[in-house]
Formats: sequence, C-alpha cells, structure tokens
Amino acid sequence: MQSARRSGMKCFVGCLLVMLSAFAVAQSDRGTIAGSVVDSTGAAIKDATVTLRGVDTGAAYTTKSTGDGVYRISDVHIGKYDVTVEAPGFKSSVQTGVQIQINTTAALNVTLQPGSVN
Repeated sequence: MQSARRSGMKCFVGCLLVMLSAFAVAQSDRGTIAGSVVDSTGAAIKDATVTLRGVDTGAAYTTKSTGDGVYRISDVHIGKYDVTVEAPGFKSSVQTGVQIQINTTAALNVTLQPGSVN
C-alpha cells in the first residue's frame, strides 16, 4: 500500500515538474509592435520602412509595410523606442518613447504626409 502511495507521489511530482518547466519556457521578456502606414487620404503605403531604435540600448529593428500598409515586428526587447517611418515621396514620421512591454503588442498606426523625405 505504501509502495503504491510513493509511486503515485513520484508520478504527481514528475508531472508537476514537467508542467512548471513548460510554463517557465513560455515566459518571455519581449513584446511586439504592429500597426499600419497610410497616407493623408487613408490609402495604404506599401514598402514603408519602419525602424525601432532603443532609447536606452540603441538596439535597432527594421521591417517594411506590406501591400496593405501593415507592419509587425515581433521579439522586441522590452523598453522605450523611437519609431521612424519612411517611404519615398513622403515626409518621415518619428514617434518617440514608444513603450514595448512584456508579452503585449503595442499598436502604432502612422499617417505619412506627402513631401520629400526629411
């Protein structure tokens, strides 16, 4: 009887350790930023360059907007970032102090104005 209890307890502890280790692996110290890039009429801007630069670290992440004007940068270290969006024929847009938080998606939609790149 006692052997069955020990065996059951070992199984329980083993299962608990597996579950806890899976939970620990799922934890992250990173976040995501996503949004859209449009012009002043609301039309999507394809291939706009979106660059994040860490305020404290200088770390940089870059992507391009899709044909629908959508962009997404995942796996970004948490912290504050300056976000620059550029596209040919448009003025650059800079948003400062955008906060990236753990396991969340920061939404940043950008409207570019016509003109030469700054």
